[in-house]
Amino acid sequence: MKWAALVGGVALACAASVSSHAADITPVGPAPYKAPYYIPAYFNWTGYYFGVATGYGFGSTTLTDGFDGLTSSFSTNGFLLGGYTGVNYQVGSIVFGFEGDFTGAWAKGSTTDAFGDTVLTDIFWTATTTARVGWAFDRLLVFVKGGGAFAYHRDKISGPGPGGAPTGSLVDANWTIGGGIDWAISEHWIARGEYDYMKFPVRAEGVGTPNGTAQVGVKFNEIKVGAAYKF
Repeated sequence: MKWAALVGGVALACAASVSSHAADITPVGPAPYKAPYYIPAYFNWTGYYFGVATGYGFGSTTLTDGFDGLTSSFSTNGFLLGGYTGVNYQVGSIVFGFEGDFTGAWAKGSTTDAFGDTVLTDIFWTATTTARVGWAFDRLLVFVKGGGAFAYHRDKISGPGPGGAPTGSLVDANWTIGGGIDWAISEHWIARGEYDYMKFPVRAEGVGTPNGTAQVGVKFNEIKVGAAYKF
């Protein structure tokens, strides 16, 4: 009887201990749900685009009168309106591209030389074909560009008397450099601000006119804002 009582007491004590530990164990259930992290997609600049731009042009003209040999320098400025198109290809954060633009110009300037003649330049349009390289910061693209530039301008020298002598006109070709920023407003629409500098060398103009052969050189700056659609 004593052994039976002893064994029964030990068994009862063990059962009480196991029951106490079981009450302290937290039930194991499914892991709490965690929402997935949202990783925003970066803007992809690769693709074709077409846009329109407007702005202001300013520069200077140097014109040497072929009749009296006087050289005049004066500012030329006016309103700009045109379009541009191009293609981009993005590699990492670097964006390579090629672009062409055509801009109508209402830019003119004039002065009076020492003999009282009025010297005038009227720029009708400019155009560029350039290579571009830019650095993309998601939807912001900072770029530089350079290439060929073209401009059509008409020049005139008129004396103090009645009438005038049209010196002539030129389609100039030389080089341009510039830069700016593009900002992707949406998946397809891109806003732009840019600056371009064009320099055209002194060239002979107006062979056979009453004022002889003039020498004309033009420098021109363009500041433009625009918007393009990316396909």
